[in-house]
Amino acid sequence: DILKQASFDVLCLQEVEKTDVDSIVADLGPEYKSHYFKHPEKGRPPDGLLIAVKSSVCAAPSWSERDFKGKVIFGGVDFQHPCGARIRVITGHMRGRNQEQLDAFGAFAAEGTAQIEVITADFNEDFQERSAGTVPCPFDGKHVTLRRAPDLPQVSRPGNKQAQTPGQGLKIDYIWVRERTQDFQTELFFDEASRRAIIDSHKDCEATGEWPSDHGCEALSIRLRRKAWWQFWK
Repeated sequence: DILKQASFDVLCLQEVEKTDVDSIVADLGPEYKSHYFKHPEKGRPPDGLLIAVKSSVCAAPSWSERDFKGKVIFGGVDFQHPCGARIRVITGHMRGRNQEQLDAFGAFAAEGTAQIEVITADFNEDFQERSAGTVPCPFDGKHVTLRRAPDLPQVSRPGNKQAQTPGQGLKIDYIWVRERTQDFQTELFFDEASRRAIIDSHKDCEATGEWPSDHGCEALSIRLRRKAWWQFWK
């Protein structure tokens, strides 16, 4: 219900059981096109990743995947946005504190001819430097992310899950964005749908008394602007 109410243009899901794929796709409805990326059998059976894109916004989606050492899969989609921008979105379920895997993930993100690159994942690692108030980028290139506003939840997982792996940090789900070319400018912000999805997914359900999932939703909006020719010369 949280995802359907938000009606995001792009959804990236991790830890999706293969047996749940059909019901998830059916619940999203015909306005979405979806693709499931199964982790290798010897890696993380029986789950995988799922990317869903709204057909009215994401034209001609092209799916791609990369196997990392026979253990996990990276999933990606390339599409054309109505503003004309070519966009690449990838997702993954990372091990945490594994630079080799991060490098491979970043290299997968950098493939293709997209003008805008979006990296999403459960990183199992907190990149924030809270004393400095910054979030250093773990990838090559000028990727940016959006720190949550003070009135939004500052963690990724409920208290019982957090207590099991305190060394991973407080926030381990991130969205990174990079402008690959000078054609388009991006602005990251929290619209009302993003804020509501974050808040609702970080609180207990009335029916179960627990969070809807063992991770809260990570969400933001990206405003795309085509740069004027004179801006190239600044």
